[in-house]
Order: sequence, then C-alpha cells, then structure tokens
Amino acid sequence: MVGISITTRNRPDVLRYTLAKFEEFWDENQGIIVIDDNSECWEENKEIVKGHEFYYVYSKERIGIPQSKNVGFQCLKDYDHQFWFDDDCFPKCAKWYEPFIEAMEYQGHLLYLRDWAHIHPVLHFRNVVEYTGATACLMT
Repeated sequence: MVGISITTRNRPDVLRYTLAKFEEFWDENQGIIVIDDNSECWEENKEIVKGHEFYYVYSKERIGIPQSKNVGFQCLKDYDHQFWFDDDCFPKCAKWYEPFIEAMEYQGHLLYLRDWAHIHPVLHFRNVVEYTGATACLMT
C-alpha cells in the first residue's frame, strides 16, 4: 500500500484542485491523509476532504510544516511506502509512485533515473554523487 500525506494551511482552493488530481489518478493501492496545520478555513478544508475517500487531521495549534510532516509520518506508519506532499503538489499520471518505489528497490535511493545508458556522474563530494538526467526526487 502507498500512503500519501498532504499538508495544507489556509489554501482551500489549492487543496481542492490537488485532491481532484489525486482522485483523477486514484487506485485502490493508495491511502491519502490531509494534515491541516491550523487553517483559519479548517471547516471548508474538512468539507473538501469529506467529498473524497481521504482522511482529514486538524491541528488545533499551528505546528509548522516539519511537524505536520511528522504527523503524516505517524498516520502512515502501517503503509509499505510513504510519500509526503504539500497542498500544491499532485500527480500527473496513473501509477505515478511506481518509478520511485522501483528506484528505491533497485538503486537504493529515491532519485528516479529513467535511462541508465545516458546517466553520468557529474559530481563526487564525500558520500554524495550527483548525476545527469535525473527526472525527479522525493524525500520519504
């Protein structure tokens, strides 16, 4: 199962659009939780989430983005794979998470490198290697 945490604060229109995008590319392998960091419009946010098959968690005090991500981490602890999004980030295709899961399994990290034949290290610094051709990177 893929667990997705979306943090939001005071942007109901952005949240509405993002959840619509997640719903567009929804499959039964996903679970989504929205973490609301003490929005003034929390009731509207709750109604937006209610219209979807997602969960809503509201913080009565403002805790900030890092702590909101930690709340998402706790809520998703039973999922096989976890992804954290801000409310203005959304998928653009079905099964968007598969390349990242495969990257972790085969490459040991979440830097999705699409075509190994054309990937070359461009920088070595201590234990960090930077490559050409990176498509995307997610932190989990």
